[in-house]
Amino acid sequence: MDVDIFFFLNQFAGLDSRVDQVIYFLAVYAIFIFPLFLIGLRAWRATLFKGIYALCIAYLANALIALAWYRERPFRDLDAHVGVDTSTLFDSFPSDHAALAASAAVIILFASRRRGIAAAALAVCIAVSRIVVGVHYPSDVMAGIGIGILSAVLVEHYISKKNHNV
Repeated sequence: MDVDIFFFLNQFAGLDSRVDQVIYFLAVYAIFIFPLFLIGLRAWRATLFKGIYALCIAYLANALIALAWYRERPFRDLDAHVGVDTSTLFDSFPSDHAALAASAAVIILFASRRRGIAAAALAVCIAVSRIVVGVHYPSDVMAGIGIGILSAVLVEHYISKKNHNV
């Protein structure tokens, strides 16, 4: 089923150059949009620091999981359309982009519901785009999203609990 969903989404790559440019932007650069959600936010400093902590935890968790469970990228295993430079890509599971996007979105959601919903929509677009361009299986991005959500919830819970105990 993972491969079937991968091929369903990957089939949209390469059909239209303008769409490919948007998908490429989402897959590679959109991760850098998340700090813009902090502009004008009252608690932007606290949200920024929580976000940095959550991103570090998510990235570390991904790295540890990748050491224990290596999975080839789908473009290496399957006849897939590839929409990004693959020279620096290594293991596929779990998706770092999905984990980092999800953790940022959840931290923003804790600070502002409206901005958090927009950030979550961006995180989903980033995760799906990673499948469309051929660098992740759906289970890679789902695992990354789960890790990102968990890291953000842990950071928010720990910091909130610590602040209440002071």
